[in-house]
Amino acid sequence: MGIKRWMRKIFRRGEIDCPQVRGMSSDFLEDDLRPSSRTMINAHLRICPSCAAFIKSLASTITLLGRLPKSKPPPTLKRTIRDLIENRK
Repeated sequence: MGIKRWMRKIFRRGEIDCPQVRGMSSDFLEDDLRPSSRTMINAHLRICPSCAAFIKSLASTITLLGRLPKSKPPPTLKRTIRDLIENRK
């Protein structure tokens, strides 16, 4: 870890960084976080255009995937997956 990053971590306690935001992005979008975590992510998104774009893109992707027609898998899929797993052992 570089000195600049280390110093930022010391002086900005209580804030989260980009990898943490991205790691919690699904929970953030699903509103499945503690209020304190949600507040920290919102604060980070206000100052980080990269993470804000990531969250926006992820939300759009989830919305688009939700619009896809539902399809039923073939009846043999479960058995095929089980066989593949057994053959890897």
